[in-house]
Amino acid sequence: MNVILGRPSSPKCVGSKKFERDIIVSNASSSVTILTQTATNLVFTGSLSNNNSVLTLQPVYSSNLFEWAGSISGTGSIYKWGFGTLVLSGTNTDWTGGMTLAGGQAGVSGGGAVILNSPNPLGYGRIVFGDGAGPGAGSIFTSRLVNTYGPLVSSNNVQYHWRAVLNGTNDVIFAGDVTLDDATRTAMIFESSETGTVFGFRGNLTSVSGAACGLAKQGQGILEWFVTNQTATFTNIVTISGGALRTIEGIGISTNSPLCFNGGVLESRGAFTRTLGSNQTQAYFLAGGGFSAYGGTLTVNLKGDGSTLVWGKTNFTTRELQFNSARA
Repeated sequence: MNVILGRPSSPKCVGSKKFERDIIVSNASSSVTILTQTATNLVFTGSLSNNNSVLTLQPVYSSNLFEWAGSISGTGSIYKWGFGTLVLSGTNTDWTGGMTLAGGQAGVSGGGAVILNSPNPLGYGRIVFGDGAGPGAGSIFTSRLVNTYGPLVSSNNVQYHWRAVLNGTNDVIFAGDVTLDDATRTAMIFESSETGTVFGFRGNLTSVSGAACGLAKQGQGILEWFVTNQTATFTNIVTISGGALRTIEGIGISTNSPLCFNGGVLESRGAFTRTLGSNQTQAYFLAGGGFSAYGGTLTVNLKGDGSTLVWGKTNFTTRELQFNSARA
């Protein structure tokens, strides 16, 4: 069922920007969609009770903005689709249904953002970035989070089907487990162009698709990866292509994961000892990158087998090797 707000032929909606009534969606036989057909911005100040249903919020145009200022509760999920922006301003402590971010234009500056503007905007359900079965699939679309509230620590579990983008200067930390769900591509984590912005994992990182799935860090911000009270079990390839990956071997990244430096730096402490190569327990360099200490001293040994390190040879073709750089 589609609920079209802002249709030019509807006299009740033309020029209207605020909807103050509470909305209840319960046990819908099919998903319910709220969308616009104009550039009108919509503000929902009433509460949303969503149980056992999928509510699709579809700000169609890149200039559209939907703001849900009231609280969201229930076991139903929200499917955010469209090139416009969704703002979550309510404190949604009773919402367990989760959200899929599946719409938006490609690139960090593209549309399709979800703006977080409250102490608990995402509730406690699973957050899914991208959806291979929906209109946000493939390389055309990217999911963006913009945190305007302040540093947030969320207990949500997270699933990455494609890309997750964090914009702005406020950190977002996910304490739940993280699943990379893609059988053919590397799931990419983008950070903001704002140097120092942190996007973090505290749960265990797993893959449901085997060795074909990896984790890639891009953008100039920081991906912080520490597994709380667990042992790192993700052993697929990890690529640092920009900014910094802040982690400790065995606590975030596994010592068994192949590590590729492709323009970014590893921020860590303790001892980093690996031989050069692309196999498990090894590291290799393609296009720059390096190391920076975080939280203590970092000792780097790139030839753990005791052999001589030769610049420009296989697995060490980088033009530069950075140390003590805040960001690559």
